[in-house]
Order: sequence, then C-alpha cells, then structure tokens
Amino acid sequence: MSASTGTLSWSSDGKTGTAVYNKDTQVVLTATPAQGVTLKAWTGCDTTAVNQCTVTMTTDKDVTVEFSMPVTPIYDFDGNGYSDVLWRNTTTGDVYIWLMKGTNITDGDYVVRGITEDWDIKRVADFNADGKSDIVWQNTKNGDVYMYLMDGTKIITHG
Repeated sequence: MSASTGTLSWSSDGKTGTAVYNKDTQVVLTATPAQGVTLKAWTGCDTTAVNQCTVTMTTDKDVTVEFSMPVTPIYDFDGNGYSDVLWRNTTTGDVYIWLMKGTNITDGDYVVRGITEDWDIKRVADFNADGKSDIVWQNTKNGDVYMYLMDGTKIITHG
C-alpha cells in the first residue's frame, strides 16, 4: 500500500501502517494486490475507486483494505478447479477417487486395487505441473517410494 502524501510506517508484522497528516489533508491510498490476489473491500474511506481510497484528514482515521487470496483446490485429480476425494479401503487395499464439482460427484473409479498395508500415501500434490494432483506412496517396511502421475482416476505413468 502507498499514500499520495507522507510516509506510511509499518508494524513489524507488516499488517498495520501509520502516518501523521495535517488537518484537512486529502490522502489517496493505493493498494496493489500481488499477482492472483484481488482487492475485496476498503473500509473507513471517504470515497473509493478501483484500488484507491481517498480520505480527508478531519480527525484520526482508521482505514482497512481486505484482499481475497486465490483458493487452490487440494486433491484436484482432473484439473477442473475443484477438490476431489481420494478413498483408501485399509481392509481391501483398494484406492478410489471421486471426481467432484463442488458437492457433486461427476465421476469416480478405482485407481488401484489390493495395495498392501505396508504402503502409505505420503503426499498428494501436482508433481509434474500439469494442473492435476499426483500421489506419492512410501513403503513403511523398507522405505521405498513410488509415485503415480495422475489424469483424473487414471495413472498416466508411475515409478
């Protein structure tokens, strides 16, 4: 955030800026969101326009700007922007994925069946940067690590 006049002094956590102005000074505050972040709302302004807040310093003023952080879905196996559900039956060793759109199941299938108990899912993330979650397994007995690169419910490659 920047001010049209004066200098903002920031708290150690970087969340609160303060400045001293003469009475009746008009100050324009400009908020510049980081890439992918959007400005949600200003409070305490006399007027607002896009990413600017104008205040006239007639008294002490408290001005707040709120940003919306992008929401990154986790376990998004089909890359549609919605989190999916990964199931593992510890009795049968079957692994199943529900592909979701909000609260609606759009598809689902077994990923693999009969995985023994000594294999744990250690991490789910997009390891190959294709916009779809992948699965990393680790064997609890010998420490071996195995990865499934996924496309929806299908393993596209593994190793």
